[in-house]
Amino acid sequence: MIVLDAKPLQHLLQPLLTSVTYVPSFVYAVLSSNIEGSIWVNDEGHPTTAVIGTGSGLYAVLGDASDKHVEEWLRNLYDYQYKDSQKRFALFATAYEWEESLARIMGNEGERSSRMSYELKGHLYAFPPAYVEAGFGLQRITMGTIAASSTFTESYYKENWGSVQQFMRKGFGYAVTFGGKIVSECTAICLGSPYVEIDIATHPDYRGLGLGRFAAAAFIQHCAREGLIPRWECDVSNVSSMRLAEKLNFSHSNGYTVFF
Repeated sequence: MIVLDAKPLQHLLQPLLTSVTYVPSFVYAVLSSNIEGSIWVNDEGHPTTAVIGTGSGLYAVLGDASDKHVEEWLRNLYDYQYKDSQKRFALFATAYEWEESLARIMGNEGERSSRMSYELKGHLYAFPPAYVEAGFGLQRITMGTIAASSTFTESYYKENWGSVQQFMRKGFGYAVTFGGKIVSECTAICLGSPYVEIDIATHPDYRGLGLGRFAAAAFIQHCAREGLIPRWECDVSNVSSMRLAEKLNFSHSNGYTVFF
């Protein structure tokens, strides 16, 4: 496999990106140079297979699933860099044909997760000022809110963005506050045009009040201004997450499998 610089590759990899029904959001983030990552291809001029990986251990495979050289390359990557470490390692199957190959790579040590991908198909409008009248505030996520957050902490952004500073430069999110405390947040796990993957968390004491929708409304309106498409991803067993996605006007677009 040949490693290439990410910047000129969007055009080169376009045939592979459009040949599958699902491409993980982090792939676009790597191609946009918004997060640290690498791209490997089997042919520098006319690739038929590509692997896109992040510095945090997420990998997606695109193209010809019968390419045994790629399977062997991924197995060596796992054996020599991840197998005996505590690092995160996840392989995303962008097509059903890759699932058998990726399962062989992980063997008995791996697990698989069936996941759902949702995209925003409608609009989510701002909520009435009743929240403000009740004492809730809304603000964009800052270094200060990250320091005060119990969920989307510095370690969260370091794992997904490489650093808090990189998130502040390239990402965005919104926090709901009450009495000086952060009670709900909606933030970007990763961003690479045209997609931004969404993550929402509400403090247990404040759930059921619609605060996640309040934060998401600001987040989605921000996406609309920037020409971005919000994505929602979750495990198929996470019924509450799927229900919240539907309440936020997200519609199911694809299913996919992750081996980890």
